Amino acid sequence: MKINKTMNQYKQPPKLLGYNFDIEDIYLARNNNKLLSIRIETSRFCNLKCIYCNSDSGKPINNEISFHQIQNIIKEASELGAKSIIIIGGGEPTIYQYFRELVRYINALKLVPVIFTNGIAITEDLAGFLYKNNVSVIAKLDSFKEETQDFLSGEYGSYKKILSGIEKLKNVGYCDDTKGDLRLGISFVTTKINLEGCLNIWKYCRNNRIYPNQEFLVPNGRAINILDLIPSNEEIRKLKNELLEIDRKDYNIDWLPYKPLTGSGCLQMFYNLYIDVIGNIRPCAAIQNDIININHFSLKEAINHPFIQFARNIDKYLEGKCSKCEFIKECIGCRGNAYTIGKLNGKDDYSALKGEDPFCFKDE
Repeated sequence: MKINKTMNQYKQPPKLLGYNFDIEDIYLARNNNKLLSIRIETSRFCNLKCIYCNSDSGKPINNEISFHQIQNIIKEASELGAKSIIIIGGGEPTIYQYFRELVRYINALKLVPVIFTNGIAITEDLAGFLYKNNVSVIAKLDSFKEETQDFLSGEYGSYKKILSGIEKLKNVGYCDDTKGDLRLGISFVTTKINLEGCLNIWKYCRNNRIYPNQEFLVPNGRAINILDLIPSNEEIRKLKNELLEIDRKDYNIDWLPYKPLTGSGCLQMFYNLYIDVIGNIRPCAAIQNDIININHFSLKEAINHPFIQFARNIDKYLEGKCSKCEFIKECIGCRGNAYTIGKLNGKDDYSALKGEDPFCFKDE
């Protein structure tokens, strides 16, 4: 696939409100020690048992952070410049006991609530509530094949419920606005099982003004048991190039195919903090350590912790082909993959984080 470095003849990929940021704002936040967003878990409580879940969700655990703590974290994030709060769950956010109060609280602070949901609990009433409260929604859909989706979700019948939830979101107007950033996304984790179907999901998203949040399986949580389902670098390369060809030909959109999040990339290390369900503060979800905890550090203190500062400036420390990449300004590889694989191979936190992305196919 020929890389179009100027991209003058193409449009940039559409953004999801509160989820994607301009690269200039990203570097400005990093350089000024500020935030643009945080990702925060609410509870491990979940109504699915996805086989690739990196949180091993299902039942709540005893030492989950309280709603009051979550509110304080969000207020701190706002004071540090955050524009959005991404509720990624740890489990399923919409069945969290204080979910509506949480959305109202975020909205009252004039921040954009961004919710990751499997969509099963979405009713007409809840869809309307989310739309009226300025929520960007990223719904789950890994396959348009019923048996494949049910298998990946770990629950028979989940496919029909997921589709029903997405339709309810569309019915209240989530795809109607033809101006500005998108408000609805679909997240699909790519494995060897659903690899071929990703093209259909991508085109469905583009045709319906939906943001395609395509990810690859990261070997954490329950996913550690299905390492054989991780696509090869060649399969990743083929899929990304096919998606790029679709975007160029059918939608006049161009993007760099090496970025870890297809079509958008991931520089969240520079501007985001991830707070897990027991209060551990991390650079991203896949960097699963307990170096810093909200019970002992404020967000401002966490940003200034040596490990977080190392992560926020990781472009200066990268090793291997990532350090020499001509696209380093817009792509630092998947730090979560580098960290996870590095730790599995016995590296310390710092060495693991700066390693090259093992799933990047550039120059292969």
